[in-house]
Amino acid sequence: MLAAAFDVFAEHGFGRSTIEDVCERAGFTRGAFYSNFDSLQELFHVLYTAQATGVAERVQAALNRAGEAAAPADLVAAVIDGLPLDRNWQLIKTDYLLHAARHPDAVRSLAAHQESLLTLLADALTPVMHKVRSDPRLQDPRALAQAVIAVHDGVMVNSLSGLPSSVLRDRLEATLTALVSG
Repeated sequence: MLAAAFDVFAEHGFGRSTIEDVCERAGFTRGAFYSNFDSLQELFHVLYTAQATGVAERVQAALNRAGEAAAPADLVAAVIDGLPLDRNWQLIKTDYLLHAARHPDAVRSLAAHQESLLTLLADALTPVMHKVRSDPRLQDPRALAQAVIAVHDGVMVNSLSGLPSSVLRDRLEATLTALVSG
């Protein structure tokens, strides 16, 4: 059901999607929907949580695979490999940000996921900080992690205008390389 919800929310937006849309796409009945979720809002939250957690885990795994001995260019490539360059995820994430801005429960969840991603990325960057030759203010792993997230978010906004993922990847790579190369 999450895969169907991802497609429906990306296609129609959260505000214009219905339980019927998700059930039809998933091939489930409304009863099956309600046996798993209380509302479309809960499904949206579960979907965002699963996607955001997956991003954090992929970045951490990619950096772990690169290892402490990796060159800065390899570290940048590892980070990029873990970050989504998917327009549909950007649409859903943007919808969730707007939803969270108006719903206190969602904003708390959003803040928790942002903190989790920041912490995971900072923890993964800590062993390789000696490779980073950036501005002295970015020698703190959390500051560098925040900068990486900000760069990714900024580049991904361009996905909404239809830029292909190859262009987004090139922009992300160029900006992150400049960031860690000083």
